[in-house]
Order: sequence, then structure tokens, then C-alpha cells
Amino acid sequence: RSLIVPPTMSKDYRQYPSIEAQWRIAVTQLQEANHLIIVGLSFAPSDTRLMWLMRYALRGFGDRRIDLVYLAASEDASDTVRHTLVRRVQNFVPAAVIHAYPDGRRAYVESEGLVDHHSTRPSGV
Repeated sequence: RSLIVPPTMSKDYRQYPSIEAQWRIAVTQLQEANHLIIVGLSFAPSDTRLMWLMRYALRGFGDRRIDLVYLAASEDASDTVRHTLVRRVQNFVPAAVIHAYPDGRRAYVESEGLVDHHSTRPSGV
């Protein structure tokens, strides 16, 4: 069953037990991570549950690395978006080493010397 949970303050998670289980798994995984790569997440203040989860799960994250990968609408917007995202993440992980990548996934993959398996297609496709 598909489920979309919009980032609003009025959602009631008790009606979705599978989401509660996924949140518990997410907390454990975030607490055990040494390096986070966060793609396309705005950390909207209205998404209070996500903000709580991040603050709770990352409270002991310390000075580990967090990469924020997003796509700014324009070069002019890039600095504003970067500042907002970094500030929001620093609110719950003040000691983290935060790297911002405003040019999206492909630019991130290239800058980190990674292999992007999502951009390779079998022949004939």
C-alpha cells in the first residue's frame, strides 16, 4: 500500500503503525551513522515530526560529516538555500562538519569521485 505523508503539523502518526516502525528504524540507523548524505530534504519547520526525529537521533552525532545535496533554483537562490539548510541542520547537530552541494546529485557524485549507477542505462533504453 502506498502512503504519502505530507509535511504538515496536523498529521496523526498513530493511524499509521508501519510509519512508527520505520521511524524507530531510522533513529537507530541515524545514531549509528558516521557520515550522512541528505538529498533533497528542506527540513521544513512545519514538519515537526521530522525535525524531532533528526534532533533526537543526531544529538550525539558530534563532529561527523553531513553532506546536504539539493538543487537550487538559480545561482542567486543558491546562497539563500544553502544558508537556510545549513542553519537548520546546525540547529540540531551544531558540531557536525556540513558540506553543501547546491548543484544536485550529479554534481555531488562527480565532486566526490563516486559512480552514479542511476545515470547508466542498459543499451537500447
